[in-house]
Amino acid sequence: MFELERLNVVRIVDSELKAKALINEGFTLVKKPKADVVAKAVSAAESKVLNLKKMTLTELKDYAAENNIDLGGATRKADIVALIEKEG
Repeated sequence: MFELERLNVVRIVDSELKAKALINEGFTLVKKPKADVVAKAVSAAESKVLNLKKMTLTELKDYAAENNIDLGGATRKADIVALIEKEG
């Protein structure tokens, strides 16, 4: 987990990509994850990918909506899985 801070706002994110996006918005990195935490996060991300492929189309759409992932015009399961994986 990455902990970032800007003024009195603290954000905690689980990916380096999200942390970099916040840094670009003016946040400062306060705490980086330790190597073992990163390994666990990678393992969790890998299992999430496997779980996405087991989800139904409706479950995937619900997951995307809950996580504010824009599916655009995607209607096929494979396309939706790819978009969710891209958002990480």
